[in-house]
Formats: sequence, C-alpha cells, structure tokens
Amino acid sequence: MNGPRLGILGRRQPEIHGTDTLADIEGRVAEEVTETRLEIEAFQHDGEAEMLRAIQADHDTACAIINPAALTTAGWGLGAVGHRLPARALPEKAAGR
Repeated sequence: MNGPRLGILGRRQPEIHGTDTLADIEGRVAEEVTETRLEIEAFQHDGEAEMLRAIQADHDTACAIINPAALTTAGWGLGAVGHRLPARALPEKAAGR
C-alpha cells in the first residue's frame, strides 16, 4: 500500500527520488516473495481515507507493507491501525537500494 504522490515516482524530482517508478518497486517486491505462498496486491492512494478503507476491507490480511509517504507525519488514522500489523524489513535489493 503506497501513499500520496508515490504514483508519480520516476517522474517527480528524479534527481532526488531516482527514476524507478512505483511499478518497478512493486515488481521487485513481487520477485522477492515468489517462493512463498504470499499473494501480492499492490495499490496506491493519495488520501488517508482511501488507505484506511482498504485496510479495513481486508481486515483478515496476514500482513501488509505500507509506505505511507507524506502520511508518515500527518496520518493519525494509519498509525492507529498500523500497530497491529507485523513488521518485516525487506532486503535492500527489494527496497531498491
């Protein structure tokens, strides 16, 4: 789940954010989990309300990778639901490093 303005990665300030698009990053994440039984569903929302609705609609999901972008400091609702999700760091190659 990707937050505000991440849908324009690769085009917005590439000198700062790089040229990888969100689709490129999602592809690397999908490759990382190919040997697991995990199902990947990637999406991007520009508003916190849409992100909260997506989390609540799939309340029985085993885990989620959330890149809240600008909502890191302003997304109070995401913080409230995010605490119950298990955290797992991606290897650097999947994170685009």
